[in-house]
Amino acid sequence: MIAVFSGTKDGRLLIDQMVDQGFNVMAFTATEYGEQLIEKRENLTAHWGKLNETQMKKLLIDYPISCVVDATHPYAENASKTIIKSAQDCGINYFRYERKVYEDTSLIGFDNYDSIIHYLARTQGNILLTIGSNHIEIFIKKLSIERLYFRVLPTSNILKKCEDLGIRPMQLIAIQGPFTKAMNSAIYEAYDIQYVVTKNSGQEGGVNEKIEAAKEKGIKVLILNRPKLAYPNVFNDMNQLIDALKERC
Repeated sequence: MIAVFSGTKDGRLLIDQMVDQGFNVMAFTATEYGEQLIEKRENLTAHWGKLNETQMKKLLIDYPISCVVDATHPYAENASKTIIKSAQDCGINYFRYERKVYEDTSLIGFDNYDSIIHYLARTQGNILLTIGSNHIEIFIKKLSIERLYFRVLPTSNILKKCEDLGIRPMQLIAIQGPFTKAMNSAIYEAYDIQYVVTKNSGQEGGVNEKIEAAKEKGIKVLILNRPKLAYPNVFNDMNQLIDALKERC
């Protein structure tokens, strides 16, 4: 049995391809919503919930798991560190599926959110945060909240967090992505956006359409660089990853 840790659209596609190729897959997602999106199939079981290192090691040994595939989001740094360490300690082969980065030398890249905030503090104009909901509070603490607009998932816990942080409904764009270039453009225009803050989440995360729409409108894109992790056995191509799994799992 192969354990696949994921919660993204491309992760679900990888899981489907693995099952199609005859693998027995146990999929893990951090959230219940992510688990619900995984299609129920024969030779596929899905579980949700965050696991610490002790819990993960027990899981890998108890089932038992022959190989681990880490298809988590490119910015799920702590999750990947836990998966790598757990697999290594249990003597289990680890494989990483990594989305390709969006490469553009005209973009302004930053290694952390504090650097982005420092840059924005010296500017004027509306800011659209498209980074999810986990770190929006640091922007609210250090920048004028009136400048900030937030594109987040429309789940009750996220909306409650935004409300508790003092974000007004008019500043919230609660919708499931990814988005087309035209939709991004319409949002930028509707909210008079001058700066977009994003992650380099790759084509699968819709970053291309987000950036191209911003460029056309003369909007500056501030991009958070991906964490620099030493992933073992990295693959950007699903077919090549599946071939490697056939040889080693």
